[in-house]
Amino acid sequence: MYKYFAFILLLAVLLLWTGCRPCAYQSIDLGPLPEEILAKVPYQNGREYSFKHSAGHTVNFSSVRASRQEKTHLDDFGFYCNNEARIYVYEVNTTSLKPDYPIFNIRLDLCNETDSFYRFSAQIGSASFIIPVQAADTAYWPVTVADSLQIGNKHYKEVFKLKNLNDNWYHSDSIRVDSVFYNYDQGILVIKMTNREYYAIQE
Repeated sequence: MYKYFAFILLLAVLLLWTGCRPCAYQSIDLGPLPEEILAKVPYQNGREYSFKHSAGHTVNFSSVRASRQEKTHLDDFGFYCNNEARIYVYEVNTTSLKPDYPIFNIRLDLCNETDSFYRFSAQIGSASFIIPVQAADTAYWPVTVADSLQIGNKHYKEVFKLKNLNDNWYHSDSIRVDSVFYNYDQGILVIKMTNREYYAIQE
């Protein structure tokens, strides 16, 4: 019985193998990320950035800026192996912020994965965020735009409030990153936790 099943399976694989021709893909190079898009991430390589916890202690984050990688993406048409199948070659630009205290790491990714828009995302510990690249993007993601935000005696303009996209995956009593305030000039301004504690930028 098993030999018969194995023979039928082998025959089916051979028929599929000989019946399918190799796909011919059209390669589209989307090029490097332009400087005006890269400027949305203001962190400089090798610098330290300080955040003060609501309880008073300060955490310093070391920045490793812009490890650029070239990646490829096969569009959905490739599944059908037709003349419209395309491979996109695009760039991913990553900035990492590593703390001097055992809390969360921060990673910011910019990429031009498609030819229609740029994707800007942040990972803070296990929390994920989408950061708008332009004002029109706020219609598609859970983002609130504030005219200004006051931290201490300083006002920050054009601030995005970002909600954790992974929030539904946690237990209700776990302490996690809830939301982030971000602008293009300074980057992350405030990181709010679910227990109402927060980390605020120190300049």
